[in-house]
Amino acid sequence: MRLIFSKWLKKNAPKALAAITFLSSTRNVEATPMSPRDLYKLPLEDGRILTLDQLDALKWKLSLLGADKKEIWSHAYEEEELDAFWNGAHFTYVMEGKLATDLSQNGFLEIAVSTWAGGNSPCNTAIIFTVKPEELVVYKVIQHYSFESSLPVLKENHEPSYTSAMCEKPVFPILMGPKK
Repeated sequence: MRLIFSKWLKKNAPKALAAITFLSSTRNVEATPMSPRDLYKLPLEDGRILTLDQLDALKWKLSLLGADKKEIWSHAYEEEELDAFWNGAHFTYVMEGKLATDLSQNGFLEIAVSTWAGGNSPCNTAIIFTVKPEELVVYKVIQHYSFESSLPVLKENHEPSYTSAMCEKPVFPILMGPKK
């Protein structure tokens, strides 16, 4: 039994960690909890479905499926593509209580994917994609997002809702004043 669980844990560690983090987080009590199925499969209002599948330790495939469940578009993101470390990835809230919303008010929905770097780094990346009829297009990349906070990626004013103070650039040059 121990050997079976060990193999399962090695294979599913990023997914298990993401699910545990979302289900156990208490830092933002107003956040609507996500179920584990929401982390990797996101049905859209028009019947299309977005999926995230781990292909390798540092490679995730984001796919857009039609209402008939046939693949319309997909891209395999690896290693540090889009300035994100693709050790883990899952769908997250774009705005409070909204997994998909039209941020740009152009008729196309935006969704958010949070990547995870592994280890104990609080520095992660959230990528917002625009869902077009035949493809997904990068709308915005947000550095220093911490999925551990359970906060949505953006506030109502479309500014990032959480950046990790531990990931910010050092403030020492500002404190020392301008160069002479």
